[in-house]
Amino acid sequence: MAEFLGKKYKLFSSDKFDEMMKALGVGLVTRKMGASVSPVVELTKDDNDLYTLKTTSTFKTSEVKFKLGEEFDEETPDGRKVKSVITLDGNKMSHIQKGEKDTVIEREFTPTEMTAIMKVDDIVCTRSVSKLYLKITNKKMEEATDAASVTTNKKSLIIFGRDVTKIPCFRNSWLYGICSGFGCGILTFMFTSRTPLASHVFIGSTFGVTLVYFSVCRYRFAKDDMMAKQLRVYMKDSMGLEGADREAKLKQIEELAKTQTK
Repeated sequence: MAEFLGKKYKLFSSDKFDEMMKALGVGLVTRKMGASVSPVVELTKDDNDLYTLKTTSTFKTSEVKFKLGEEFDEETPDGRKVKSVITLDGNKMSHIQKGEKDTVIEREFTPTEMTAIMKVDDIVCTRSVSKLYLKITNKKMEEATDAASVTTNKKSLIIFGRDVTKIPCFRNSWLYGICSGFGCGILTFMFTSRTPLASHVFIGSTFGVTLVYFSVCRYRFAKDDMMAKQLRVYMKDSMGLEGADREAKLKQIEELAKTQTK
């Protein structure tokens, strides 16, 4: 089960959710709001064997803290107060809630998704959430539910909604080259004022083009380095990957990105 801790899963399919909520006595407005969002689910565990099951959505964020096999008080996202017990068998988690209406939630984790089967009365609701992957698009960095959607843009690098190519340390690489070229042209003219004008233009242009070329190289190296650093930060904070696992995933994403930008 450890391999599924710290991973984020986002809802992508739901069956009979409205019927289940209605059977639990949830009002129409709350049911409609709950059905309109795609929550993200994350399971974590601390050093004291205390688990936290966090569900985040634009509608509501809720956390369930528990220890396996121990009964605890729980307030469900729809406001019901129940007595709950959660047990674990391999990659399957059983969540029993006892209240005015008893419910059973059986969650099964896999490397790519988590399926929750919720039972109340004679209604069986199935909701599936897919593991979130990193997605770099031409507009912004975001999370995606498809590993094959990892892509990059050759002309810009947009990280967390900001185009880092517009940050001064990157943009000025071009400016340095152009200004240096003009500067070299002026110096060349000053120290070789007796030579033909064509020589001034040729020498100045050569210096300018050379410096612009090296500035572009510097920009590209800095851009690639920034991408690698941001990917590592993302993997640690959002995917829970560190060390060899993080480097392996980084290499996988970079290779995939290269194939999609050729």
